[in-house]
Amino acid sequence: MFVRFTQMIPAILLMGLLLWALQLRAQDAGMSGARAAQARGAQAYREGDFATSLGHFGTALRLRPNHPGLMYNVAALNALIGNQEAALTLLNKIADMRIFFAAGQDSDFVALRSTEAFRQVLQRFEDLNLPRSDNTVAFKLRERDLVTECVAFDAKTGSFFVSSIHQKK
Repeated sequence: MFVRFTQMIPAILLMGLLLWALQLRAQDAGMSGARAAQARGAQAYREGDFATSLGHFGTALRLRPNHPGLMYNVAALNALIGNQEAALTLLNKIADMRIFFAAGQDSDFVALRSTEAFRQVLQRFEDLNLPRSDNTVAFKLRERDLVTECVAFDAKTGSFFVSSIHQKK
């Protein structure tokens, strides 16, 4: 018995939908597992049990890899228990992601403050707050109440066009 491809389309679509739903459910399970591990880690941190806290935050980070907040917490906990290299590696990874954290003001990193490697990471974080370009003003609009929807530039004439549906312009 031969089945036409067009007869299989509903079954293929249904399979795709089921796989998508299973993937979403797995992601949701990972998120809820990470949240639970993070909550247990936060509780252990409040109790001063940094090694246990690190274990829980490490679990959360494995479930949500490259989450900068979790990475920062794991770095702080590594610093607290004396794993300076692990802490610095994670802080550098966060800086590579171009995300700023005020690690220099965080007392969890007090053991690292005297190291050159930590000062370099702090400088990388501070550099993220510097202006990145030397922009110039192309034009100014006189109308302060203009709700701009779109800006277009005509390279041939050097003209800018600004539109606002709200003001029918």
